Amino acid sequence: MRYQALPLSDERWDFDMDLLLQALGRATRRRGRRSAWLIGSSAAAALVALAAWLVLGGRAPAEAGGRWVADVRYDFGVNQREVFRFTLEGEKLLGTASFLGVDRTVREGKVRGEEITFTTVTSEAAGSESREARHLYRGTVQAQEIRFTMQTEGGFSEHPPVDFVARRESGPP
Repeated sequence: MRYQALPLSDERWDFDMDLLLQALGRATRRRGRRSAWLIGSSAAAALVALAAWLVLGGRAPAEAGGRWVADVRYDFGVNQREVFRFTLEGEKLLGTASFLGVDRTVREGKVRGEEITFTTVTSEAAGSESREARHLYRGTVQAQEIRFTMQTEGGFSEHPPVDFVARRESGPP
């Protein structure tokens, strides 16, 4: 017995599925009804396995798109309302996240299952010297809220992680 495989990818899903169905159709015509049943059963089993993988292992990204707001208390005593505007392209997270009320571009943004991660950058100045501070965000999306921990690295001083909850203000943009 010979085994063959076709790649199935997210980027080319429709095209790959068309190729698979064409291959199954050719095999059905060549091998008759009994083989067709076996091939159809194998294809069904493969699709069930793929669905299980998506549900259990390769979870689809949570719906993180839209406008979110959070009241954040920073370690240096400042309370600030921060705004997050997100759009998704598959697992890629795009948008802005305010830091101390100023919108910053989301960098390296990802959503995998319920987990959301991204960074923003702030330029800090002291006298004639400037340094870049990176703000690393990690959160869990749960329906109408995202529970975040934000850690700042670099800059002129160290900061402990800041925990806060962002709430959905509106649906996807």
